[in-house]
Order: sequence, then C-alpha cells, then structure tokens
Amino acid sequence: MIEDGLAELHTHLGGSVASDILWSLAHEQGIALPVKDFWEFDALVTVSDPRGVENLDALDRI
Repeated sequence: MIEDGLAELHTHLGGSVASDILWSLAHEQGIALPVKDFWEFDALVTVSDPRGVENLDALDRI
C-alpha cells in the first residue's frame, strides 16, 4: 500500500536516466529486454510531448 504523498519511484526513474545507461545496465545484469535494437529500445523508453517544450517556463503551460 502506498501512503498519500509518496511517488511511485519506478514510474519516474526512467526519465532521469539516459537510455544508453539503462541499455548498458540491462545487458550487464542479464535483464531480458523486449527489443534487441538499441534505437527501438530508446524509442520505447523515451517519453516526449508531441507539442514540444520551448523552455522550462513552457512546462507550466502543458
């Protein structure tokens, strides 16, 4: 059970670690990935807003 006010870290961690680091760690630790190509993996773990963000102030408008 998650107490109110706590974030689910696993849902946010991917955004704070570069995809090449995630790729390397998965291979070093023998974790099976759903794709074999790095660029497919990169697209899989990269979340982007299709509207784009011009700068940090623009995040407030999303």
